[in-house]
Amino acid sequence: YYFVGKDAKGNRGLLSPSSSLDHRAVLDTSNYVQVTHYVDHQSLRTYSYDIVKSTDGGSTKQLLVSDILPKDLPINDTGLPLSSFVLPSRDSTGDFQTQGWLGFYGAAPSGQPAVTGFIAGNSALQSLISALATVGLVRNDTMPADVVQLIGDLGGDAVVLAMYDVRVGVAASGGTVDSWNDVRSGTGFGPVLTSASGTRPAYDAVNLLITGNGTGARLTTSSDSRFATNLPKTLVFVGTVPNNTTGNDQFATFVGTSYSRSLSVITAGSGAAANQISNVSGAGSYVNSPVAGAAVRRIVISSEDTGVYSIEVPNTAKVTNGIGNDSAGNNVLSLFARENGDRACAATVRAVIVLNRAATVSDASTLKAWAQANHAAVLA
Repeated sequence: YYFVGKDAKGNRGLLSPSSSLDHRAVLDTSNYVQVTHYVDHQSLRTYSYDIVKSTDGGSTKQLLVSDILPKDLPINDTGLPLSSFVLPSRDSTGDFQTQGWLGFYGAAPSGQPAVTGFIAGNSALQSLISALATVGLVRNDTMPADVVQLIGDLGGDAVVLAMYDVRVGVAASGGTVDSWNDVRSGTGFGPVLTSASGTRPAYDAVNLLITGNGTGARLTTSSDSRFATNLPKTLVFVGTVPNNTTGNDQFATFVGTSYSRSLSVITAGSGAAANQISNVSGAGSYVNSPVAGAAVRRIVISSEDTGVYSIEVPNTAKVTNGIGNDSAGNNVLSLFARENGDRACAATVRAVIVLNRAATVSDASTLKAWAQANHAAVLA
């Protein structure tokens, strides 16, 4: 148990038992601990104690800080709060951890803030943010230098409508993804990718991977006019597009609304192109690469330019097909399934990018080099 005690002057504070301490306590029917006597053999001082609630009836012999009632906060003999006190440890190592929100100097408690932007070579600032992130005070969502370089090489923010990189902006809990922000910020750039309860894809925080389950787990943005496919667009996917065993198209990533106005990276479900990594238009027409789905990390570049659809999976030639121009309208960006969860795919993703133009030869070369160097994409 942890106890709230008073010394001879009436000071109250949190104390935790150790091998050098002797105490007697009883547990009443309300799971409250009444400590009748406590002797600190190291300082030879005797304390009396108030009643403090056990976390689970006393079986763990531990009281978490979150369970301490307001009356149990330490006060001095004038009835005012103590200027300082030491929080008890939650385990035998002496470590302390809080799962709750924090606020300092009168500020309202809030969740873990994210640090965004580009550090621009300031090693001291980089070290500070890294240190704060290590102890959990902030989430480090600053942009890697290679991301800043890539956005600049592609033409800047006006060209890169949305960019999601697994190294930045992932909010996860319990090994699943809650949301994923554009590398530049959660507002003003690509809309936030979010998931709903029961449909959250898995998150590997060690290897930095987000993975669908093939049964409806997905991440989806709100509907956005920037994703309209009646104008030239490019959808870039870095990750694995697995073998298709369902007989239905499986969507690794998708810009559209149902099959309408779509641009995608899929494995085709049937026909001569079954299991080929493909791009399907809003009219349900396909342009198929010669590469089959497999557990290989690749970069796939799907484009649409005034009715001409294309797909490129390095190192094979880009394939094009004039299969009609999609209509104007707001669309969503979805990962691991269409926006309604249909045609789900157990893909693994490292990065997704949407460009405001059809990818040029130079764009493709730049993207391939970046994906290979920073995400270990295999160009084969």
